[in-house]
Amino acid sequence: MRNTLKILALPLIFFAVFVSLWLIWKIFQLPQEQELIEIVKYYFNLYGYWMVFISAIIEGVLLVGWYYPGSLVIFLGVIFAGKDLTQVVLVVSLVTVGLFLAQLFNYVLGKYGWYKLFFEIWLERANRKFAKAFYKIRA
Repeated sequence: MRNTLKILALPLIFFAVFVSLWLIWKIFQLPQEQELIEIVKYYFNLYGYWMVFISAIIEGVLLVGWYYPGSLVIFLGVIFAGKDLTQVVLVVSLVTVGLFLAQLFNYVLGKYGWYKLFFEIWLERANRKFAKAFYKIRA
């Protein structure tokens, strides 16, 4: 039973975060999907390329991208670029750079943040067990 909980710990944490975001959405009565699309369209018309770039970054960040409709903004950005090849290339380039920056952020968070938040205790415990077992074998 305890081993099963250890295996399921990380997926359960992600599930808890997802449910928490959903509850926050419902409790604070955040806008429905269609309203959110209209808001995104308004800001896209207002800010243009910057909106696509920032949306790509937000979409790529772990856990945050589940809430924010970044894929929709990226898709609309390409559509709004029209048939002008330079605008399409610019939008795709901005999306690529934005997603790359988000992945760099996720990497740094994984290397320096998640380890300290979740895994440090588990890894130290596993290291102690390994060292204890290793020294028993050598003795």
